[in-house]
Amino acid sequence: MALSTGDYAVTLRSNINYLKAGHLSDQLKLEGLCVHNGKTTKVVEVLITNQEEKILTRATFTMYVTGSISE
Repeated sequence: MALSTGDYAVTLRSNINYLKAGHLSDQLKLEGLCVHNGKTTKVVEVLITNQEEKILTRATFTMYVTGSISE
């Protein structure tokens, strides 16, 4: 996700909540959203849902920007 904003980044903090179990037959969808796109930090939220749109996993990552891809 950080690369899609034009920056290299490393994880400062991650919080992952496994809310429901997935099954082998599930079709999973992963959605990521950059909720804070700062110069030195980024915050990314990720949801994993199944074919019934039930949330299986919710995660938040705080990233530290180490440089720009264009540099």
